[in-house]
Order: sequence, then C-alpha cells, then structure tokens
Amino acid sequence: MLQMRMAFSIALVLGAVPAAAQVESRSPAAVTPKIVVSAGCANGSVYSVASDADGNVAAAGYCGDPDSDVRAFVAKADPSGTVVWTYRPGGSIRPTTLAFDGNGNILVAGQSKVESSTVGTVLKISATGLLAWSRTVAPEQPGNMSCAGVAADSSAAIYVSCGGVSAVVIAYSSNGDQIWRRAFDSAQALSVVNGKLYAASSSGVSILDQSGAVLSDLRLSGGGAAHVGQDGKVYVKSSDAANTIAVYDGTLSPIDPIVLKSELGAARSYDYFDVDAGGNVYVLGAYYSTAELNGGGQYVAKFDASGNAVWQSVAEPVSSFTASQSPAQLNRVLGGQLVSVSAAGQCYVSTYLYLLQLPAR
Repeated sequence: MLQMRMAFSIALVLGAVPAAAQVESRSPAAVTPKIVVSAGCANGSVYSVASDADGNVAAAGYCGDPDSDVRAFVAKADPSGTVVWTYRPGGSIRPTTLAFDGNGNILVAGQSKVESSTVGTVLKISATGLLAWSRTVAPEQPGNMSCAGVAADSSAAIYVSCGGVSAVVIAYSSNGDQIWRRAFDSAQALSVVNGKLYAASSSGVSILDQSGAVLSDLRLSGGGAAHVGQDGKVYVKSSDAANTIAVYDGTLSPIDPIVLKSELGAARSYDYFDVDAGGNVYVLGAYYSTAELNGGGQYVAKFDASGNAVWQSVAEPVSSFTASQSPAQLNRVLGGQLVSVSAAGQCYVSTYLYLLQLPAR
C-alpha cells in the first residue's frame, strides 16, 4: 500500500499519446505529461470512474487516512479534461462506484457510518455538482451493509446493489422513491445494456427486467469476477489460463472465448479489464523488464475482439522495481484500481493518486 504523504490529485492526460508511449516504441521512461488538478487531500485513492455520451468523465474516491478521517470526493471533468467541479459529501461517506444517468446527473453508491454500524449509501448529484438527494440502505437484520453497484436506464430509473449481512438490488425512481427491492446472493456490479439490467459478481450473473424479475441466470465457479461489456456480452477472466477470457452471449450461453495474443507474455499479468461496444478488450496490469519494455511498471493495452493486440501504453513506470516482486505485487504497489473505456473509445486508468485519460484511437 502506498503510504506517501503527497498532494492527492486527479490528473487527466490530454492530447495524443506520444510515440514513446505507444506500441511502436515501448520505453516506460516516456510517460504522457499530465495536467494536475489538486483535490486538496493528503493522500487517498480513486475508486471509480464513469463517462457519459458527451465525453464528460467523473471520478469518485476518498482522501485522508482511510482508517480514520475519510473525506470522500466526487469530481467531474468536461471533454477537454478540465475539472469543472468537485463535490465533497459530509460525514463518513466513502464512495465505491458511480455512473451517469441519461440527463447528466451522477449517481454514487458506497457506504457510511451510522453510530457503530455501516450502512449502504446512495447519492444523486446534479450535472452542476449539487446534491439532489441521498438515501441510506440498511440490512433487514442486524449487521453491516455497503453498496457496490449503481446504474441507470433510459427511463431514468436507478438501480443499486448492496451487500453485507444480506445482499439486495434496489430500484429507485429518478426522485429517489424506492420502486422495488430484491434479495440476491451477493453484492453485485450493475450494468444496463439494451434495456436489461445485468447483475454480475464472482459467483454468477443474472439478467433482470425493469420489474426485478430474473430473465436469465448463470452460476460461476473457479473463475474470476464476471464483467458485462458494452456489447451486452458477459466476460469472465479465466483462473486457469491467464490470457483467456470466457465469453457468454446476451442469454448467458457460452460462445467462443477470447485468447489475448502477443502482448501478454510470461513477464506480464493483468488484474482489471473492460470491454467496449465493439468487443475490444482493454486490460490494466503490471510488467517486468523485457526486450520491449525496460524496467517495470503498470501498463494498459487494447486487444480486438479476436484477441489481437492493437496498442499498449505505459500507465505508470517504477524505478525501484525488483525482480523478486510478482506482477500482481507490483500492481498493488502502483495502486491501479480499474480500467474503464467510454462509448467513444477513451480509456481511463485510476491509480492511488490520480486518474489517467488516454485519447481514443
């Protein structure tokens, strides 16, 4: 865990990535310059990033000591990368994930403290950075609760998943009224694709309609966490073959897997991935020193739907990398939290102290 006491910031990479950071020239020494916007924090982490159809991007996380004085933040940047506002919810709120609705509002899910218990928390923040409403999600029996997923559909309905002593998915209207609440077997990551609600976790995937009825259900065992792509397919990272991703169609039937080729060798690993509407796969991981990449650090790469490498960029180099560290250990040191791709093909990578934005290409 990175313990450096330095100014917490969100940094957005603007303009084209220089050749030194592209697949043609792979030296990690040349990292795209970043424009830094201070969030006024000592340290912290970006937990979630979301983007809308207009190219706006939002990041959520915390600053301060995560074990004591947690100060949550949500920041929004316009398509040029300029941060237009930062919202700081009060109290002990810690955001976990966020999403845009169709009207430019930002939806935030996470947790907060109420006396000695932890409860789920849901916020709706307007496009101008003002709090529209907040809701608390308590378990139906004594214990703790935290919300891990949030999504919105075209009718402005809002869906939130929360887990702890029990797990639920809740639907709210645009003004925060609860429409329905359904029990689930675990906390879920939520996505709305083609009018259907996908609830995904390491144990399985369920497809629901707008009333909460389950249309399809897939149970998983021994694999990585399931991920729903923008194309409506479900992708599961294999625990047996590091470069293989299992794929399921919109009815959760298995189809041909994707084998990532060329760029992921024995010296590289990845822990996070996202899939765009065209079935292209974006991965975030760590690498050792190789003939193509000197030193060690964190990289992001794009593969097409057949698994062929399209490009890769250094996300973060490390000068003090040692051969005794595994790629997974290096990824933890660097603090990569996630990789996310927008509908426009822009790729975002979060680390402990900032958010990187890679141009569409």
